Amino acid sequence: MKTFYITVAIFLSLIFIIFINFIYINRTADRLSVLIENAEKSEGAEADIAALEEFWKNEQLKIGLSVSHIIVGKISDSIASLKSLAESKETALFFRELSLLKEEIREMRRLEKFSCDNIL
Repeated sequence: MKTFYITVAIFLSLIFIIFINFIYINRTADRLSVLIENAEKSEGAEADIAALEEFWKNEQLKIGLSVSHIIVGKISDSIASLKSLAESKETALFFRELSLLKEEIREMRRLEKFSCDNIL
């Protein structure tokens, strides 16, 4: 019976950690989305991109524990591209890269949803 209780405790702990991770990833994606919207409204202000880059640098390692390294790399590359495009004032390319970054964040969020597709 003792083994059963230990197994249940481990299982509940695992479910709790998964739930906390789900909340963390979605809150981080929400914050990234807000920072992207700010950059979009200001049409490539370097300060907004710097804030986005700083936030991503702080969260990147933690996100990488549960999100695919490919997705993390794509987001990092997009943010670096946004920074250089904002400095060079390439507006059309800047907005194209912003839309790509939004899609990558949607992909990160999609992979963390609770669904049968993600379980299988």
